[in-house]
Amino acid sequence: MKKIWVESKDGYFHHWEQTHCYYFDKDGITGINAEISDFNSDGFKDFTYQSGIAGRGGNTIRKLFIYDPKSKEFIYIRNSDYYPNLSYNSDLKCINSLILTGSTTTSFLRIKGDSLDEFARVDVSDTIVVEEKDSLGKFRMIEKRKFTGDDYDFYKIFRRYKPLEY
Repeated sequence: MKKIWVESKDGYFHHWEQTHCYYFDKDGITGINAEISDFNSDGFKDFTYQSGIAGRGGNTIRKLFIYDPKSKEFIYIRNSDYYPNLSYNSDLKCINSLILTGSTTTSFLRIKGDSLDEFARVDVSDTIVVEEKDSLGKFRMIEKRKFTGDDYDFYKIFRRYKPLEY
């Protein structure tokens, strides 16, 4: 917010001034369904809006903007729309994405600069495969087991991958 001088009771009039303008393609099917929430546990509100849908409506695609208190600006997270169904994971202090295909994948993501960086994932089909990124940036399987859950379990998001928990 910028202060400008005008004749008023206290001598100042407070108003909002546009500092950024983004233009993105948007599907013509859904509303923007904006959400305001803290996606990085810094105490400041961030926001997302729905930019599309995929997977026959099961995957909500969102653009994510993180507030940077140092610059007092929002940072557009450039690859946020690569990861559908974003949510904040307070257990691991990261962002989760639940990707619905013929199987389900829970991706565990950290914010690095203006991007999301996947550091672990859990794939569920007839087996559950847990992978973690090593120091060289390659994913390595750390657990594999038969999936014994029901349809409800198949679509649940994992909150932890080590140990594996819904």
